[in-house]
Amino acid sequence: MELILNISPKVPRNVFVDSLRLRQILLNLIGNALKFTLKGEIQIKLTASPLNTNEYEFLFEVIDTGIGIDKDNQKKIFEVFAQADNSTTRQFGGTGLGLSITSKLLQLFGSKIELESELNEGSRFYFKFTTLADNERNLEPDLKSIQNVLVVDDNQTNLLVIKEMLDYKNINTTTVSSPTEALKRIKKGEIFDIVISDYNMPEMNGLEFISSLKQILIQNKQKIPYLTIHTSSNEEIIYEKGKELGVGIILLKPIQTNILYESLSDLISGRVAEEVQNKENQLKPILSNEKIKVMIVEDNPVNMMLTKTIVLKILQSAIIIEANNGLEAVEHFKKTEPDLILMDIQMPEMNGYDATREIRKLAIGRNVPIIALTAGTLSDEENRCLESGMNDYISKPVVLNTIAEKLKHWLLK
Repeated sequence: MELILNISPKVPRNVFVDSLRLRQILLNLIGNALKFTLKGEIQIKLTASPLNTNEYEFLFEVIDTGIGIDKDNQKKIFEVFAQADNSTTRQFGGTGLGLSITSKLLQLFGSKIELESELNEGSRFYFKFTTLADNERNLEPDLKSIQNVLVVDDNQTNLLVIKEMLDYKNINTTTVSSPTEALKRIKKGEIFDIVISDYNMPEMNGLEFISSLKQILIQNKQKIPYLTIHTSSNEEIIYEKGKELGVGIILLKPIQTNILYESLSDLISGRVAEEVQNKENQLKPILSNEKIKVMIVEDNPVNMMLTKTIVLKILQSAIIIEANNGLEAVEHFKKTEPDLILMDIQMPEMNGYDATREIRKLAIGRNVPIIALTAGTLSDEENRCLESGMNDYISKPVVLNTIAEKLKHWLLK
């Protein structure tokens, strides 16, 4: 199943909105789509239309290829504890609270949730609202030197998303849905500045496609374009084999517009080659003969899994202690006495600030390093973390190298 992020490049960069509530609404809709979609794709789509200089109407859509909802049940599912039918409840579970909460939150935005669905065909949940925005984009890289790009992906929605991003920069984009078709075009002599290929495709994977592409170009004595792969997998073998084949950029899905633009800019400017040369110095795992206990306090299961994966990559000998909120963190700390704590801030039951204060009251908790993990962007956020007794601060989304630096600093002091 593909999870596709489709944010139009025309969407303003900065939007004045209650981000916490908007995030809650989207997570509820995406969570439902994941629950009721067994195969195919889920698309999170965002477009915006200007109403005047600083005001835009935003359209958020979550579109899936799941089980769908028949006409008779489409109104009922927005009621508390209601689901489409008994068989759905048995097969898919769930409390039925999500859509009711989502509907009430959207009323606070002056909006409402709407639905289009066909049984066994999928669903489209969507909502609109109007707000102020700032569309300052002067910092985007200049891609005028890129004339022609070939995009290869077996998923049509992915092709449309990347094409729209490149069209916005006036780049001529050719999209094909199979590696075989792409190779035919190359054999006919079509020339491209950059080739962007998906990794997971049914005929051959992206690296196999690039290997075949290079063989054809070498035989025909043609110039090899800049090469890039996009993939949902972060396996080391993709990077290793990609480097051998001369792949300059490997993009992790879902691809964001600004990251695509910056990556292509780095590719054509030669900055990528410099980064590859220095890659070995960027991350070195922490080697320890002792079992180091790291507590991760995080209420979001996806964030928990991501942070845990990153910590274990940096500190392979780590024992991970998981806590879902501040109260659990305090109780687990008393029993396990971890060597370091990564603490989320916004959590139910007890937030990260209060949990830190409680741990600092304990004799065994006075000196343990506590590092905040927060999505907060306020200028005084770091000060609030330090005032509550934390030692350090990491902004979400968490990045491997940032966590590596913090762990080395606080564990190897």
